[in-house]
Amino acid sequence: MALRLRPLLRATALLSALVAVACGSGGSSTPTAHSTARPGGTTPTASPPFSTTSTSTTTHTTANPNGTYNVTVSLTGTDLAQGSFAQPVDPGGSRCQPPSQLSGSVGGQHVQAQFAGAPSATPQTLSPGDLLLTVGTHTWGVASAANAPHGTSGTLQRNSDGSGSAQFQNLALQTNFAQQPQESGSITWTCS
Repeated sequence: MALRLRPLLRATALLSALVAVACGSGGSSTPTAHSTARPGGTTPTASPPFSTTSTSTTTHTTANPNGTYNVTVSLTGTDLAQGSFAQPVDPGGSRCQPPSQLSGSVGGQHVQAQFAGAPSATPQTLSPGDLLLTVGTHTWGVASAANAPHGTSGTLQRNSDGSGSAQFQNLALQTNFAQQPQESGSITWTCS
């Protein structure tokens, strides 16, 4: 009987030791703060080990003081593009000034519109040189019927508050006026 009791006692001793380690007897793996009394006073102070790690998340958002153009593009023809982008107003200008150029990415394509002439609060009929539209590697412009299969029609409006629109039919490819189909669509924008 004594031989059978020995393995049981060893197993019990081993199990007791494992439980003591698992329950934290004999030490702690988590640092704790301890208090130490000051001579002449009763205010406790923290003494090592203690953690001084802190985390902080700060979000900085800097709005452009001159505003941002919010541009919507809808193009059909040789180059298809539909979507929107935002462009900050030039920091060297005034707040929400009428743009002379809008540029951004729409559907993975670079789109840039350049405007000439003075801003106007009423829609102006497009004339050659009023609008150049670049989509990817193609540059489209206003053409007369004498220069392209179909003359360009449309309007351009650039308001004093920085908003505006360009509506156009049959912009001609500047490197090949005979390119078909020509580019049509609209670009509208606001400024905030």
